[in-house]
Amino acid sequence: MYLKEQRKEKTIDKITYQLTRISHVGDACVGCGKCDMNCPTNLPLSFYFQSLNDMVRDDFGYIPGCDESATPPRSKKAVEDLAE
Repeated sequence: MYLKEQRKEKTIDKITYQLTRISHVGDACVGCGKCDMNCPTNLPLSFYFQSLNDMVRDDFGYIPGCDESATPPRSKKAVEDLAE
């Protein structure tokens, strides 16, 4: 019983890590699909990244990888918050 609980916790930790990562690097995703190939829990990360990017595009007009001089919205917001 103890081993089953431990395995379940590790799986939840891995999933939590990946979902947290989505929120931190999602606005930098260019859709290459490497995250899907490397995900240890076989989560469809590119689907989540694309969903996040669709929202970012609609709300901020930002498309990752299209303009090197454009500041990602998350970074732009952080800079604006520091300026206040």
